[in-house]
Amino acid sequence: MTTRASFASVAPWIGVAVVLLFALHDRLELVDNRVLILIGLAVAAIGIAHRGRDALSAEGRSPEARTLRRRTVIAGVLLVTASVGLAVLRSIIDPKLGLRSDLISALVPPLLGWSIFLVLPIGLSPAPDANAWEPEVRPGPAILAATAFVGIWLATLARTHFDIIDEVLYAWQAHRFALGHATLALDPALQRFVKLPLMGVTPEGIYTQYTPGYPAILALFVRLGIPSLCGATLGALAVLGTHRLGRRVGSAPVGFIAALLLATNAFVVRWSAAYMSHAAAMTALCVAAWLAIDAAGRVDRRADVESVLAGFLIGVAVTVRPVTGLAIGLSIWLVLLARRAAWSRLSRVTVMLCVGGALPLVAMLAYNAATTGNPFQLGYQATLGHLNDPGFGTRGIILYDRDVRPVVSSFQFTFRDALRNEITVAAWPLARDLFPVWWLLPLVAVAMAYRMRVRWAVVGAFCLLPVVNFTFFGNTERFYVELIPFALVGVALLVRHVGTIDSRAARAVMTFLVGAGIVASATRIAADRWQATRRPPASERLARALRDSSRASPRLLVFVRNPPLAEPLLIGLSQFNFGRFPGGVVVARDLGAENARLACRLRGYRVLVAESATAARDAHLASQPDSSLADRCVRPDSVVSLPRPSA
Repeated sequence: MTTRASFASVAPWIGVAVVLLFALHDRLELVDNRVLILIGLAVAAIGIAHRGRDALSAEGRSPEARTLRRRTVIAGVLLVTASVGLAVLRSIIDPKLGLRSDLISALVPPLLGWSIFLVLPIGLSPAPDANAWEPEVRPGPAILAATAFVGIWLATLARTHFDIIDEVLYAWQAHRFALGHATLALDPALQRFVKLPLMGVTPEGIYTQYTPGYPAILALFVRLGIPSLCGATLGALAVLGTHRLGRRVGSAPVGFIAALLLATNAFVVRWSAAYMSHAAAMTALCVAAWLAIDAAGRVDRRADVESVLAGFLIGVAVTVRPVTGLAIGLSIWLVLLARRAAWSRLSRVTVMLCVGGALPLVAMLAYNAATTGNPFQLGYQATLGHLNDPGFGTRGIILYDRDVRPVVSSFQFTFRDALRNEITVAAWPLARDLFPVWWLLPLVAVAMAYRMRVRWAVVGAFCLLPVVNFTFFGNTERFYVELIPFALVGVALLVRHVGTIDSRAARAVMTFLVGAGIVASATRIAADRWQATRRPPASERLARALRDSSRASPRLLVFVRNPPLAEPLLIGLSQFNFGRFPGGVVVARDLGAENARLACRLRGYRVLVAESATAARDAHLASQPDSSLADRCVRPDSVVSLPRPSA
């Protein structure tokens, strides 16, 4: 093995080591920024020295090598400039520790990412045996799906849940569905104790603002008693769908690379491990894309079946995440148009897509009718009105004060705010974390250096969702999870293209991306576990205490005292209100003298008080003497009705 070949085989692992050090810094705070800067500069110096030696070699003086080197330099300079610009903008727009500290912190990921780019054999003189390389398609897609399943399941177990309201509401709704109910039937006087922000309220009961797609999927796992496997199962199915999509638009190796990258992608693992809707929409849409593209290329009966199934899955995605499902569903149709399928074939596929999508959309209309009272009014509109709409104007949320009166927390969302969000909470985290340590832009540089032919019509088709997200006041990086399978198919096509020119570069890029993805996922899982064990949020600490107390005293009524408008403790402890209500533990908002109304109905329940952290003490549980509420009990005939407590 020559020195160049030997270095090329080691270089990806240098990059993986750099990713590990950055992950230890970012997740566990074990490595200082100054150390990372020195490491980045050292790795960059090694890469520059190696490139200098290559330029002076006999192979490096060839016209082809010079041309490739020139394109690599141009692409690198342009995208390094873009990286520095994004880091500077982020530091100026979102100051935290002062401009100097923020700028140093912001420049560390680009420095490390581009130092890895320099050390990898990208843009060097191609090896003599470089032509027509593709990776071996091993292991099979089933093994890749199993790998994703295990990784996401471990991540689900490692992290804390229900510390954000989205997870609480999705799981709450899933448990209602598992019982066969769309709402929780409660009289208005008792709704005040348990309703949360982003919940819809009617005289008959309460429900969440979210569409029914993901809660219905999660409800299947709740019924089986394995809710923690929901995200892992969806992630594994997404790997299989991505494999089939890559195989259909490229080749078997393209499908293998795309599936392997998805199975090891830390971004996907992170959001699939939460009780959130992104994994469900991502899976439905990537499988729908494969079926639709395959159907457009057929003329037999199977094409109709695939079109109907694709439409059904797009409809499911719309019931999971309406805006995302509609945007990417339209993107898939535009891709069919860009692939120049025969118009007769495309029109038939379009009709079948609409037929397939009808069933889930009708189901969502029925759910809307049962909750909001209007089939065409989503829960978002019923709970927040126009505060949650895409576009510019008055946007925000509705919270509750001490007397559970709605308080609008809003602001004027402008183009300037949208631009700020795009830079700080969308473009920046995506550039940093979508591929380990800022490798989104270096991959673009690889495509430019090796002159990959890009179908801009396809790229433009998938820009619909980013454009829509730009106009949403809550725009953030997780709103792009559903696009990741399509991006990874593009990366797989890039690796195959580079392999036809320089096998050494293609192997190095693939090895680095997979190895770095595994390291980033593993360190995130370890960090989440450490956080859950050593630094759990207050709601999780009290939830553990309540579980312990409920074993000794199976009926507990917990009144939660929160500061006005901010109810994180109530939100986190509302996990005890999942399922049948009232259950063994009932969590309610502390309403002072009104507490007797609920306590008298739940006779036999031991009463506790959970208080949020203050300057004087941490969040804690305290017993409340039964007599303090019993003295205020109303007469039995005036107690507001409540379902019988479950055994």
